[in-house]
Amino acid sequence: CSLLQIKRPVCSPSGYKKADDEMSGATSSADLAEAAARTIYLNQPQQSKFRDNRVR
Repeated sequence: CSLLQIKRPVCSPSGYKKADDEMSGATSSADLAEAAARTIYLNQPQQSKFRDNRVR
């Protein structure tokens, strides 16, 4: 007995569809090569200040 299988979008229990491989947000090696290198220091004060966090 053979069963006919129909391909359907994979849904999570919450009802959202799983993203296709093309839309998964994964970066390619070309994107990584173009990105500027940065160093992240753990358990140390921030080396540079990017934005003023004052409430105005």
